Amino acid sequence: MNVLEKQCPKLPFTFVMNQVIKNILVMHKGKNSHPARSLFFVPVVLLVLASCNHLNNNHKKDKAMEKPKEMSTFVIEREIKHIGSSTAQELKEGSKKSNAVLNELGPDIEWDHSYVVDNKLYCIYKARDESLIKEHARKVGVPANSISKVSAIIDPNTAE
Repeated sequence: MNVLEKQCPKLPFTFVMNQVIKNILVMHKGKNSHPARSLFFVPVVLLVLASCNHLNNNHKKDKAMEKPKEMSTFVIEREIKHIGSSTAQELKEGSKKSNAVLNELGPDIEWDHSYVVDNKLYCIYKARDESLIKEHARKVGVPANSISKVSAIIDPNTAE
């Protein structure tokens, strides 16, 4: 932190300028010197305050531009008896419930897709961390028997 950053006022610009002008007028009250001569320093004060404002705004921008924690991809195994024989309507209702909970949990968790097999559901999610996946499962009322973070994705093109 440099000297200017330490001395930058955290007060509104107009308040500071009013105080500077009042102090100049008070300093010259009853003296032979004309206050307008001291107004020569106002541009200097303005320059310092503008620099302070610039530093304060950059600090706010830096905080606002902080990268959110990246999301990882997870494979979730859910053991659900006879899920493979569910009707399209049953799968639709389950998906609606899942989506409602995802909306409630916010942008740090996303459902990509799921594979439905005989007695299991394999779900692909992106999430900030595993705890969000567990919370989602609890709120939806489905198990999360196994949660594995994906370390790499391969496909036939990986061999090339």
